[in-house]
Amino acid sequence: MRYTMAVIMVIAIALFSAACASSNSDFVSKEEYDRLLARYNDLCDELDKLRNLLNETDSDNNTQPVTDGDLQYADTNSYSSVKAGEIIKFGGYDWRVLEVQNGKALIITEYVINVMAFDDYGDHDDDPNNGVYVYAEWENSSIRHWLNSEFIDSFNNTDKMRILDTLVINDDSLLFQYPLFRLERGINTTDKAFLLSIDEVVEYFGDSGALRNMQSGYETGAFMDIDDEYNETRSAYIDKMQDSFPTIAENIFYNNTVYSDQYTFDEFLMELSKRIEEWPIAWWLRTSSFNGYSHPTFISGWLGINVSIGGIIQVSGLHCEALIGVRPAMWIVID
Repeated sequence: MRYTMAVIMVIAIALFSAACASSNSDFVSKEEYDRLLARYNDLCDELDKLRNLLNETDSDNNTQPVTDGDLQYADTNSYSSVKAGEIIKFGGYDWRVLEVQNGKALIITEYVINVMAFDDYGDHDDDPNNGVYVYAEWENSSIRHWLNSEFIDSFNNTDKMRILDTLVINDDSLLFQYPLFRLERGINTTDKAFLLSIDEVVEYFGDSGALRNMQSGYETGAFMDIDDEYNETRSAYIDKMQDSFPTIAENIFYNNTVYSDQYTFDEFLMELSKRIEEWPIAWWLRTSSFNGYSHPTFISGWLGINVSIGGIIQVSGLHCEALIGVRPAMWIVID
């Protein structure tokens, strides 16, 4: 609305200037001058009406959602009335509100904002049977370090004041009831930015009961990925308007031979831009599992649980050097 007011004001000023110039010109009739002046007065009346309407809207304490395509955005002139399921703009990103309680909100980026390894700090020579592998421990991961340093540092001071320190629970999960996964209870951490756990994804993106009922898969000695009616809800995409889009596209291209064998990078970038909503991106969770038994398709070692390209929760996991998407989460003050 403020944009509309500004446009009307510019047009009105231009018409007034034209009318004034016309009054001193031998080339414009008096009728043309009167027409321009009348139009100027009409625009001034419209401007007054818009100004009054804007004042009434600003005085209303209820946050009004606005829409952009299929997304519903909350009016971020005030975060105080945001609701779970709405999208807010914060720190230059679009965020989905997952939960609101006691003047604060849990939010997660609507889009994948980066592509990186869960842990690229180097190999740990702790597996006598399989040589070296990288741990999937949230507390020691490079992804946690990036989120709470470079990523948080990208926010301005005003937004940083809203971001809360959060006790991130890593020593409790429904997966602990299945000894096959050989999970070790992680160390709880305090972070400003974090990844969701498998339990939190199920809680906030849809719970089919699969996480609580893996017993049949456990008894057969097979990992049970969560493939249910919430796959689409969990699927994530890239926003081609974000500054990091070329970097994300480059990481995807050079780490997936299915693309690099088919396209040049410039061709891939153009194709990805055109078909952005058709190419979901896998994204990391902070929960890890351990595949310590013989299996023809899995290498023994620590694995990072993730949401796959198709929205399936891969309890079977990926090795931590894999480059997949990042969707940060955080609690912010909304009062």
